[in-house]
Amino acid sequence: MNVLFINCVLSNTGDAAIFQAAAAVMRRAWGPDTKFVAQDDHAQRVASLYPDVSVRSSCYWSLVYTELLGWRGRLVLRLRFWRFSFGRWLTRRGLDALATGVLSEAERDYLDAYRWADVVVATGGTYLVEKYDLGQRIFDMQTALAMNRPLLLFTQSLGPFHLHTNRRKLGRIFRESLLILLRDLRSQAHLRELGIPAEVLRVTPDAAFALADDDLSGRPISSFQFAKPRRRVAISVRRWDHFDGSSAQEGMQRYCNAFAGLATHLVKKYDAEVTFLSTCQGAPGYHDDSHVAATIWAALPDDIRDRVRVDGDFHTPGELLELLRDFDWVVATRMHLAILTLGVGTPVLPIAYEFKTTELFKSLHHDFEPPAIEDLTPDSLVEAFERSVESYGNVAQLLHEAVDRCRQEAWDVADVLRARLPEFARAADDDNGHRAAPRTAAVLNGLDSDLPRA
Repeated sequence: MNVLFINCVLSNTGDAAIFQAAAAVMRRAWGPDTKFVAQDDHAQRVASLYPDVSVRSSCYWSLVYTELLGWRGRLVLRLRFWRFSFGRWLTRRGLDALATGVLSEAERDYLDAYRWADVVVATGGTYLVEKYDLGQRIFDMQTALAMNRPLLLFTQSLGPFHLHTNRRKLGRIFRESLLILLRDLRSQAHLRELGIPAEVLRVTPDAAFALADDDLSGRPISSFQFAKPRRRVAISVRRWDHFDGSSAQEGMQRYCNAFAGLATHLVKKYDAEVTFLSTCQGAPGYHDDSHVAATIWAALPDDIRDRVRVDGDFHTPGELLELLRDFDWVVATRMHLAILTLGVGTPVLPIAYEFKTTELFKSLHHDFEPPAIEDLTPDSLVEAFERSVESYGNVAQLLHEAVDRCRQEAWDVADVLRARLPEFARAADDDNGHRAAPRTAAVLNGLDSDLPRA
């Protein structure tokens, strides 16, 4: 079984965790010999971070780049896409000799990956929302369908779609997809509003829950989790340009002030050691949350700064999981840092910058709504942290059970994949005929050869 993952951003350790978990679930569904290729626009950088991963790039950006403006630029782009579409049509029909005269070498390599694949998987994430440029996402998914490959969308938070062109193009893609996995009911409602049939849709936990420890619900719960002589707290921050009701500069200033206030509070009240740590850092040329963390650190008073450090190194999913085990508490803006933290049993206070985080934690703990990034102040963030510490003893067992359930449901997607593509299915039942989630939660440093096995 050959699987092509598209829309990957593996420099982001959260995205890498999705890829790693989804690939492990697919090997459970289709066998240990299932092979993967990741399509990532920064293939060279990813190859240096994950040497075991086979990486290709999309040809989209070479098609859309032009220095011409106005009608001349639009004409050039229209002709390029017409040429590519014709070459793609020839390639699908095996007319390679003719396609060679139409397509560039990079375009032929791009299409070869789709032709190699038995199934194309749009990786999980939150990239199908209209605040982002959807051009490449649509182009790559259209190519999968144009090459007559089954298209699966892994765990998504998406929509709503208001622009006519997005509704038209994405509506067609969604209707022709074999399966769309969604992380929340809100995303499901967005697709149902587009008229996407219910039988194509399935709501299931984020794929990264498959990496969670398997013994959380059986662990003893301490009501005094934070009552230690030497407390360690990790804080995840990020840059955000989409504040409601204010400019990015004003919003980021309030955001940084809030976290500076929290770090100061943690040191003064708890004598805590504070570490800024994130899923997006240390990969040259990619978004680096440690730059935001360094700005916050530099604004701290000298006596506070001595107890605060910024971890700016790159970490694989496995490395990050091990780091998170050693903290007593985590405050996470990045959602996948929160998910990985939940997976190792460390308490977490999430910050919601998109609806995906709010929907996730509502599903885990119905009485809790994460603080919204727009509303943060030093006082409100400190208050939210104190509430999370005070309530931990009452909700910890419920959270652990919820994460265990999410872990099992993430692995149960293997059954769904087997049912949708039965020609590639393999038997993977245990002795009782019950398909249980694998006990292993080991996540090694590679993404391909070191995937956790079922």
